[in-house]
Amino acid sequence: MDSAMESTSTEGPHQVQMVNIEDFDREQDAADAALRAREPQPKVQAKLKKHKVIDVEAITAEAKALEEIGTTNWVGKINEYRSVNPKPDGLTFTEISVDQKPPRFKCIVKISETPDEFGDNVSFSNKKLAKHFASKKAIDYLIENNYMPSDGSVKFRKAPVEPVSAKGASFKSPTFASQVPDLCAKLGFDVPTYEITRSSPNGTSMYDGYAHFGGDPRIVGRVGEFKDVYGQRKLKEMIAEELVTFLKNIEKHRREEHEAEEKKRKRLSADSVHEDITAQAAKVVKAEKPRAADFFD
Repeated sequence: MDSAMESTSTEGPHQVQMVNIEDFDREQDAADAALRAREPQPKVQAKLKKHKVIDVEAITAEAKALEEIGTTNWVGKINEYRSVNPKPDGLTFTEISVDQKPPRFKCIVKISETPDEFGDNVSFSNKKLAKHFASKKAIDYLIENNYMPSDGSVKFRKAPVEPVSAKGASFKSPTFASQVPDLCAKLGFDVPTYEITRSSPNGTSMYDGYAHFGGDPRIVGRVGEFKDVYGQRKLKEMIAEELVTFLKNIEKHRREEHEAEEKKRKRLSADSVHEDITAQAAKVVKAEKPRAADFFD
């Protein structure tokens, strides 16, 4: 057998051809590849990643709410208020999970001072923030409606004892708002209108406002205009204080004009009397003056 491994045999009637081993391996590999190609391939299912849905509007609202919350412990403060001012079912918290991925949370606070609910308009990334926000909104209501003082305490200080008259009526200084109608009636004006609106539409307790006298041509424009004042009642009293000052200035001006007219009238009257007296005196002197003929009678 030579190097090509090819030979012929003469033992039988047929000749046997010897094949090179490398060619055989190549042919076998090709046959196996063709067989695999005809076999069905397993299906590979791609795994789809679930992406988180980002609620931009909710995140923006939360960011604004966080600015309002700041670093104050609003939950602790409203609990302190309720313990100082106890009422049956006076304070309840209701936590709500928003059906969303990732999950978000709301908290609703109810207080016995009002049937309103607080905190359901903004969702948060965790329950703690939602609870603080709802508590702050309830406290805003309590301050605005004079249930809580605005200085950070939870109870009003006891007012000093007011003097009592003989009839038992206590003396109390009137508010500026209560003085406005009387001044207007005295000066002949209609009672002005108070225009009060929120400083921003996101539900804060900051207000803008002013007063005006409608179509009265004697007073044109706004009186007592203020911006970013905490609480409607406080803002109204501030506007009323400006109105009282404004109306009292008108009253003072009219009084000074009246006094000036009165002085002028008296002066003219005095001058007239003086002229009359002078004229009468002149007549008397003329009547009493001796005539030359009287000396020759």
